Amino acid sequence: MGILHRKSLRKRRTGDLSGLLPFCVLAGMGFCRAQGNAAFFQLPNPGFETYKNQGTDSLIPVGWNSYMNAHFAKPVFEKCRSLHLQAERGGRPGSNGLYCLKLYSTKILGVNANGVLTTGRVHVGSPVLDSPENFNYTDCEDSRFHCRFASGKLPDSLVVWVRYEPKNPRDQGLVKVLIHEECRFRDPGVDVGKLVAYAAVPVNQAYAGWVRYSVPFERSGCEGQVPAYVLATITTNKVPGGGAATMWVDDISFVYNEIDFCL
Repeated sequence: MGILHRKSLRKRRTGDLSGLLPFCVLAGMGFCRAQGNAAFFQLPNPGFETYKNQGTDSLIPVGWNSYMNAHFAKPVFEKCRSLHLQAERGGRPGSNGLYCLKLYSTKILGVNANGVLTTGRVHVGSPVLDSPENFNYTDCEDSRFHCRFASGKLPDSLVVWVRYEPKNPRDQGLVKVLIHEECRFRDPGVDVGKLVAYAAVPVNQAYAGWVRYSVPFERSGCEGQVPAYVLATITTNKVPGGGAATMWVDDISFVYNEIDFCL
């Protein structure tokens, strides 16, 4: 199995979100907790080892959410409810786990619907895939649909292992983490002023095996801001209905340095 390590360079510490927030992604229900020392917060179930509703079409990793538990604005939109994931045996090289996450797109009403997973909740408000009425969001009032950021400092970088099989050259998967203040944060949305820090891993090439990505968290004018929630999303394609790729993900983690730039 081939292994490739990729690390992006830190280019900016500004509020420029061009190329990040316009990505339209959908996701669904879950909970989040600090793991170990609260000062070193990690996402829940980061190796995708444990699942709810095994053996059913409602399968979902513990602590994460998908279309299967999305919020549909109208009953007719529930036709979009379909399984886009599975727990696959194996994982990245050197892992001690038994499983990894497999995401894939499916056809809904004749259109490719991306495989998506999130720590927030999916809102499906339109049958038009790229409509602004379709978004992920943090539901601060329901613990099933938000992920609290339980940490005394911000992470320096995001690390994740990915294996990607695009169907055409335009396919580009995405792993994105948004840390934001106390609010009902939407992605994509207009809450840029509430964003504290973010990291995004674009995945657009097929390799023979797993790839380890490491990207920095960028701070978005975080002076005086209080991080409260994490809205993380994994999708097989950053463009709604944009392709039919398959994506495997394993061991997503935050890396912390001793120096923190905001807290």
